Amino acid sequence: MEVPRSTPGSLLAAWRAVGHQAAVTLGAAVALLSLLADTPVHVASLRGGIAWAATLVATSVGAWLLDRTYVARDAVAAEDDEEGAEAPTA
Repeated sequence: MEVPRSTPGSLLAAWRAVGHQAAVTLGAAVALLSLLADTPVHVASLRGGIAWAATLVATSVGAWLLDRTYVARDAVAAEDDEEGAEAPTA
């Protein structure tokens, strides 16, 4: 029995959606914790924005790497198909 593979589009879309939600959640949490630690509002906002941006960059890099993995997998599969078509069968 062959395990069905997920499509690159659906997995990338889910990864990006979760990444955006994680970035917003982390940014808001960092800003709130900074405010609870009696930092000025502008510093808490800056910390939250930096946490949001860093999380968004990290998940975007992960999505890019995931996309490159799918491209490489498809290239190897195409190469294997070409080699299999050229091999004589006995």
